[in-house]
Amino acid sequence: MKGQKLDKLRAWLGRNPYVLLVLLIGLVLLMLPGGQKSGKTAADTADPDGIPAPAFSLAEEQERLRSTLESISGVGKAKVLLSVRSTVSRNLAVSGGEALVVSAGSGRQEAVELGYGYPEYLGAVVVCQGADSAGVRLAVFDAVAAFTGLGMASIQVLKMD
Repeated sequence: MKGQKLDKLRAWLGRNPYVLLVLLIGLVLLMLPGGQKSGKTAADTADPDGIPAPAFSLAEEQERLRSTLESISGVGKAKVLLSVRSTVSRNLAVSGGEALVVSAGSGRQEAVELGYGYPEYLGAVVVCQGADSAGVRLAVFDAVAAFTGLGMASIQVLKMD
């Protein structure tokens, strides 16, 4: 009985050689060493399951926007305050109220990850020297809207003392 099944498998693989090729390539890929090449380790930005999360720093985003705004003609010095909802979060596949898990080899299991949810901008306040000019205010509104995706009602541009 066992010999018949083995003969059937050999015959089927003989008719479908690409299946065997795909299996062999998968086996070779599993044997290849995988490692991190950057100086930052996975533990530096990992969530509790050890999976690295994308980096997001509100302070860095505010600084990027501030330096960009200050390069606009007439703006002068600027300060930027951004408001966000939540932080970076993992979106996991869920079935029946529980996260789906798959075997990760060596007896480990990992949650099925669908991607990451990034913070959503809620509002922005910009205080700058050139805010008394309508043209400068409009340029600042446009730049902040392009950077954050916010509408005009969620952006305040104020004159700096």
